[in-house]
Amino acid sequence: MKTIFTFISILAFVAAGFAQASDDCNGCTPQPLKPGNQTVQNNAKAMLYDNGGFITGINASGPDSSVLQGTNTTLGAGFKNGQGYSIADDFTIASGSWQIDSIVIFSYQTGSTTTSTFDGIYIQIWDGDPASGGTVVWGDTTTNILSDTYWTDVYRGSLGAWGTTRPIMAVTAATTACTLPASTYWVDVQATGTEASGPWCIPVTITGQEGTGDAYQRIGATYGALTDGGSAQGLGLSFIVYGSVISDIEETVNETRIYPNPSNSIINIESGEKISKLIVYDQMGNAINTIETPGTSAQIETENMNPGIYHILIETESGISSTKIVVE
Repeated sequence: MKTIFTFISILAFVAAGFAQASDDCNGCTPQPLKPGNQTVQNNAKAMLYDNGGFITGINASGPDSSVLQGTNTTLGAGFKNGQGYSIADDFTIASGSWQIDSIVIFSYQTGSTTTSTFDGIYIQIWDGDPASGGTVVWGDTTTNILSDTYWTDVYRGSLGAWGTTRPIMAVTAATTACTLPASTYWVDVQATGTEASGPWCIPVTITGQEGTGDAYQRIGATYGALTDGGSAQGLGLSFIVYGSVISDIEETVNETRIYPNPSNSIINIESGEKISKLIVYDQMGNAINTIETPGTSAQIETENMNPGIYHILIETESGISSTKIVVE
């Protein structure tokens, strides 16, 4: 009897340690009130990537909303920081490098007003699949990088049972000093809010489709496919990346030619005068390589450098100049 009691106690502790993994609409009570027109605000920086929207616009007698499709029941997926949940999805930088200034995700807390209740967002960026060998190259789960949050003028619900209890908020993370070279990455997101429910992130929602992506949900230490509770189809994470593109360039600084930039092997430095010294700094300001040369040219080997943005200081007979290089 003691053994059985102990086992039941352990199960109760585990259940208490984790909140609900998803907010599912099974037999929801219909609410007749419909929202006003959605007006998702524009970020000041250029949009680099949009992983998919959530506005379905299928209410013929009213404005747009975000409504479950087919047999889907998952209104939102749990990703509360501190409770063992996160949501991750991938994006690809095809060429050059991106300086990412912000990432916006979309979420709600059931029962909130149209004033956002979100008070935290936490992001990690992985250089590969977090379930199989990827490593974190930017961010962590302890630094709150919330910069802005507001109501999108959209409500979440099911086709036959939606109303004003789930106002969708845009939640913006300020991704300071995040520069990534061409590759495929995974955005891993958590959030916090002041309401008891959730936070729940919005899956990509497409009219007429049940499956919308291949996102993961982390529960505890394990990443698994984010699937809908009704259709069992894979879901994507609705997020937008803002920033600027660092193009493939050949740069001239004070008559010093720097190429190719970005590079994954060697960067050439050629000058019309003697180069006495080159110093390469990482983004934290640490000198990682010093090259002394009496000639008018030099090379920086980048094969063993981590991808990202670096600063080089070039010392010539006429003075000192500096510029950025990108390692892919």
